[in-house]
Amino acid sequence: MVERRRLTTRQVWVLLAVAESRIDFDPSLPELPCYTVDGRAAQWPLTVLALRGLIMFNPWLPGPPRLTRAGTAALRTR
Repeated sequence: MVERRRLTTRQVWVLLAVAESRIDFDPSLPELPCYTVDGRAAQWPLTVLALRGLIMFNPWLPGPPRLTRAGTAALRTR
């Protein structure tokens, strides 16, 4: 059986930001790619959410991530 881990508060905050299109690209941060939410770095939560299949990045066009079906379902259960 697959273990389903709960999302942390920060992951939920970033997932909501993705749903509301509040993700910004900030090239002044040392991380690549450099995404922020409300001025705070959000690269690691975005990476974890992408690995869990809740968001996806478009590999052909640079831009903000978007929700997957699983990400939308995760927000509905909140």
